[in-house]
Amino acid sequence: MIPMKAKSEAGNVLTEFIQDAGIPSYLHTDDAKEITKSKWKEVCKTFDIKLSQTEPYSPFQNRTEVNIR
Repeated sequence: MIPMKAKSEAGNVLTEFIQDAGIPSYLHTDDAKEITKSKWKEVCKTFDIKLSQTEPYSPFQNRTEVNIR
């Protein structure tokens, strides 16, 4: 896990994750602005990472949400 000081760092953390662990072929996320309208989306396009999103107001669809809270 790579800690962030601000949500706006999500794209940078994804880049760091890719450097450390490799390129994921698929990511399932919620529709947070730091993911849908930022560097995160650019990084996913650059590395051809397929994205899917949970339905609005349905955090139970994202297994990570249950563990993080």
